[in-house]
Amino acid sequence: MNYPKIRLSNGQIEADVFLPDAENGYYRDSRFDWSGMIDQIRMGDHTFLCSSEVTHDKNFRASGTAEELCMGILGTPGPLGYDEAKIGGIFIKPGVGVLEKQSDEDYQFEKPYCILQPGAWKVERGTDWVEFIQTIDNVNGWGYCYKKRISLPADKLGVVIARTFENIGEKAIDTTHYCHNFMLLDDEPIGPDYEIRLPFAPAIGDEELFGRVATAENNIVFSEQIPGNDGFAWGSFTGFNPDDNYSFGVVNKKTGTGLHIEGDTPMMRFHLYCQQLMICPEPFVRVKAAPGETFAWQTKYLVQND
Repeated sequence: MNYPKIRLSNGQIEADVFLPDAENGYYRDSRFDWSGMIDQIRMGDHTFLCSSEVTHDKNFRASGTAEELCMGILGTPGPLGYDEAKIGGIFIKPGVGVLEKQSDEDYQFEKPYCILQPGAWKVERGTDWVEFIQTIDNVNGWGYCYKKRISLPADKLGVVIARTFENIGEKAIDTTHYCHNFMLLDDEPIGPDYEIRLPFAPAIGDEELFGRVATAENNIVFSEQIPGNDGFAWGSFTGFNPDDNYSFGVVNKKTGTGLHIEGDTPMMRFHLYCQQLMICPEPFVRVKAAPGETFAWQTKYLVQND
């Protein structure tokens, strides 16, 4: 099926971006932000991203720069208004819309929730940029104007995602944002040819790595190929300065291809998820805005080809 999508280009880099569409969009579930999901970044014959459709879970589909606000994992805040909502009541998942609370259980990010009202999107675009705006106003005192602009600057080999989150409601917003970063460099499977290069010495925290992933000085490395047939590795990593803006690179040493990712905000968590055909470094940042305030943050994806 051909999903609504646009292709951005600055003459050197191309980026394919899915458009939010409640009827025909590629992603229409309750977890990820519907806007600005970059399906692929290309430079010549080199490719850098992938889709989660390589998994066997037919109920889970996302691609490339799948972003999520209010994940609600490991003590981080869940969606707006979820805790105070009664069963059958409503809550807000920014980037998605107004959802229905179905039980008294804690919010579970991987569980599908009924979307009562998809948030409307305003979309504007040029040849090398696209901007998405979603506004939700006065839903049980919650309200925001969320803007995301994806651009391919002429002076950079890469993509910039700039976001603003304006609190137009009556209640303070204090939550998290992260990008899943579904990556696959030149279609090469994940294994010892890959490494993640960091500006700090990482320490392994919670993990299900099965001996497949380790640390070496300032790198995260792979001791073996991630197997197929639902094989995976997951872990959280510490060792970073929580006051520093984040920066790291994912490199395939065999092909010399890499993607350097940097943000202009401090990182509060760092996770890694891998399968045979995806490597997903996930930086979490805090998004905080009192009524009337705006929080802004951006991420750069810079292409490397040694």
